[in-house]
Amino acid sequence: MNICRATLSDAPYLVRLADEAYRHYIACIGRPPAPILADFTRHITDDTVFIAINDVICGYVVLCHDLVCWRLDNIAGAPSNQGQGIGAALIRHSESFMTKRGSVLSALHK
Repeated sequence: MNICRATLSDAPYLVRLADEAYRHYIACIGRPPAPILADFTRHITDDTVFIAINDVICGYVVLCHDLVCWRLDNIAGAPSNQGQGIGAALIRHSESFMTKRGSVLSALHK
């Protein structure tokens, strides 16, 4: 598995992956959860998005930064790849990325 920055050409795949990973919550909460509605083109342009690749994109994480801290905004793994440590690898990669940028404060969600 390789983890790298997402590019704009990855956005359609992230939209599909978010739908696959989160659609089962719609029945529980009565609406699409925020990750399904995310604007991945904007996130790739304005924020930091890493993708996990194992032949195909099998996971992603969205990191946002403001004046106070880094925030892990969204993370998902393809349902067919869950349980393989992809989410854990993305979190470790994100923590390393934030630490190298001097982060002493991070949050899971706003």
